[in-house]
Amino acid sequence: MQQKNERSPNRSFPISRDYIRGFFDGEGCVYVKQKQIIITNTNHELLQKIAQFLRSLNIHCSFELHRSKNSNSGSSVLKITRDCYRLRVFGYYNLKRFFDLIGSSDADTWKKLRGMINSYKRIPLSGSEKEQIRKLRKQGLTFSEIAEIMDRGIGTVYLICSKK
Repeated sequence: MQQKNERSPNRSFPISRDYIRGFFDGEGCVYVKQKQIIITNTNHELLQKIAQFLRSLNIHCSFELHRSKNSNSGSSVLKITRDCYRLRVFGYYNLKRFFDLIGSSDADTWKKLRGMINSYKRIPLSGSEKEQIRKLRKQGLTFSEIAEIMDRGIGTVYLICSKK
């Protein structure tokens, strides 16, 4: 009789923020230049559950298969013997939500995440921010008053208000 692997994909467990934080600390990586987080694992079902949980928190992510191959990594050869899956989180709002809601228990990873989010020079407006700007304008506030309230430039406020 074969022994069951204790990390069997059929094993049922609850996915939580704390679980994902620990899993990310062990299996994830922050790519600062590419402004993305990647979590890699061979367990397809587990990463699908994590992706589903992240989406329930309004953290959009992509999911892709990474085929096994041999690759030269400097002086050593990295051998990937099994196909693995990558879960990617990217884009300012998704990274910010991941940082705020999941985070990392590792101080260095936490600093990398925070630094990556802070590296965005131009933070895009969300749909709700655009609605709020239009609402404030309808209430009679000036562009400069709205810009101050929303912590945005006057030009940005003007462009949002001028679009129908």
